[in-house]
Amino acid sequence: MKGAELIGSGVESPLTPNKIIYCLPMFNILMDKGTGVVTSVPSDSPDDYTALMDLKRKKPLREKYGVTDEMVMPYEIIEIIDIPGWGTRAAPTACDMYKIESQNDREKLTKAKKEVYREGFDSGILTVGPYKGEAVKTAKPKVKADLIAAGVAFRYSEPEKEVISRSGDKCVVCRSEQWNLKYGESEWQAQAMKCLANMETYSKESRAAFEFTLGWLEEWACCREFGLGSRLPWDEKYLVESLSDSTIYMAYYTVAHLLQGGTLDGHEVGPAGIKASQLTDAVWDYIFLEKPYPEDCGIPEATLARLRREFEYWYPVDLRVSGKDLIQNHLTMFIYNHVAIFPEKHWPRSVRCNGHVMLNNAKMSKSTGNFLTLEEAVAKYSADGMRFALAMAGDSLEDANYSDEVANMAVLRLHSMLEWIKGIVDGKEQLRTGSADTFWDRMFISAINKSIAQTDNHYKLMNIRDAMLTGFFDLQEMLSRYTRGTKSIGMHKELIMRFIEVQTFLLAPITPHLCEHIWKMLGKPNSIMQATWPEGGPVDTDVLGQAEFIVELSRAMRKGIDATAQPKKAKKGAEQQPGVRANAINVYVASRYLGWQGFVMQKLSEIYQQQGALPQTKELAAALKTIPELSDNATFKKVMPFVSMIQKEMETRGAAALALKSPFDELALVRENIPFLADQCVIEAGNLKVYDAEDESAPDPMKKAASALPGSPSYSFFNV
Repeated sequence: MKGAELIGSGVESPLTPNKIIYCLPMFNILMDKGTGVVTSVPSDSPDDYTALMDLKRKKPLREKYGVTDEMVMPYEIIEIIDIPGWGTRAAPTACDMYKIESQNDREKLTKAKKEVYREGFDSGILTVGPYKGEAVKTAKPKVKADLIAAGVAFRYSEPEKEVISRSGDKCVVCRSEQWNLKYGESEWQAQAMKCLANMETYSKESRAAFEFTLGWLEEWACCREFGLGSRLPWDEKYLVESLSDSTIYMAYYTVAHLLQGGTLDGHEVGPAGIKASQLTDAVWDYIFLEKPYPEDCGIPEATLARLRREFEYWYPVDLRVSGKDLIQNHLTMFIYNHVAIFPEKHWPRSVRCNGHVMLNNAKMSKSTGNFLTLEEAVAKYSADGMRFALAMAGDSLEDANYSDEVANMAVLRLHSMLEWIKGIVDGKEQLRTGSADTFWDRMFISAINKSIAQTDNHYKLMNIRDAMLTGFFDLQEMLSRYTRGTKSIGMHKELIMRFIEVQTFLLAPITPHLCEHIWKMLGKPNSIMQATWPEGGPVDTDVLGQAEFIVELSRAMRKGIDATAQPKKAKKGAEQQPGVRANAINVYVASRYLGWQGFVMQKLSEIYQQQGALPQTKELAAALKTIPELSDNATFKKVMPFVSMIQKEMETRGAAALALKSPFDELALVRENIPFLADQCVIEAGNLKVYDAEDESAPDPMKKAASALPGSPSYSFFNV
């Protein structure tokens, strides 16, 4: 024991008669945990092995702790477990593998110990004793039972790590009389599992955590002798401890308004006129469990019937929200106790668990100054700005991150949106009327409908961040596309007003104050909180895909034309020439794969239909080599890079990437959007020409038409 005197020279072991066991020092044993005495297994514990080797190799160390040679030098490793891949001397093997030289290599020892202990328990086989040949994980409980039965061991519990109470004291385990709830009882556990199976947990991780806890949670100490709480009915010496006592309190919430009368200490009788002393078990059974009316309760049956109706109306619990750390106790007990007390119709319906909250990617801490109160956040960013940042902080079991950067962005984005809406309402924007049937009108209609459906689903699943992405950021991007797409003809008034209403609705759960203000600006008579959620409509996925195609094409063309303004790379010894930004573009659109590419795509499509997937590159190359049109080396050199490109496309588009021609009329679509493309590339619309890649009469001085593919037009830049 580090820093301690040797506590004994040797004792006779009751399990190994005529054998001497010595107490020797180990640096990793904590004197303040348990007795500070542990058994030594140098064959399978890297800690024990290095401690033994240190004592054998270092005479000064032996002298320091009064360890004589006879206590150490004669003893060799006793092999007791055979671990596949590790052998019967796993500890020495691990120390060699991790290059551990002494007990001072703590980090390496921790890794080695974790790995060896895991492998030893999962796959180790005992090689000695009455359970020789059995797996360690099945023999271990048997050995434990034998030791207890022999009277040489007893059950002992201690915290897994240091536990500090709310009063700041270090907690220890006390062996005392205790009442336990038997959560692991098979019939009760089966009911809890049935409840969980029908519950919404909003994430696979939460469900797995509940299932794991239901698998191990058995007896739970449910009382204590001091503090606040309810007295244990059958033993009033004890109080029900808080985690066990607060699992069905939400049932009381359904009738509290009739019993409390606005006070918490009960000094005033509530609206129902019921005194606290009248709330007997029989009364509660009538309210919660549909038991017969207790004739002697002194409360009119009509009054109790009213309380029962309130409970029946509000129960079961539709949603319980709490921290992920409570799954392993309180929330699982919430399930157990509900199924034990209430009929199945009143079992909980959903539990939403969340992680902790960080501030700017760091743990909140007053000592470090990384701390923000709700009051400070509201004063700094406004209530809606703060709510926006919280909504974007994250919804999973991972710790959410509240970011000042996001909060600042929220204030700016919301202010910009409000100013834009003011301009629309005040008539500062020229909007067209009449039919709304242009390409960009149809895109915008579908985008709005899609956003309604997606955001509604995200809210139902409590995925607030995803609701913000689809209900604000994606929808705002669609507005930006619509604005740019209709620049030459103007936006449609009816569609813009629908957009504003929908955007206001989708944001209202997050930024209610701003949305209420916008609602009034629109001249609505009542609060937005009283309005009906917007109804969506059909979503034309084809037109949305075509819009994405046009936007991506515009980005690529803009990037390319901007590159023409960059200085030209000069030859060695020559002066670098300044770039001149092109002001004209020829675009070449291919509706199908041509030439050798057509043969490749035909073959790939056939293989995919036959096998359901594309084989390895070597097998693909062999299959393509059999096509006569691809057999010459010059052509085949281009084939496999092309195949690699198609395979990469399949990673995102799936089998659609193998289509032999475009699913829509690309040529007509690109020509329809010449004004949009020209505007995005900052050139005159008359300087952007669109040609069919198969049109041999099309001007193509740079030979770009040949590189056009379905879904990927080619283009050349020049000056006129």
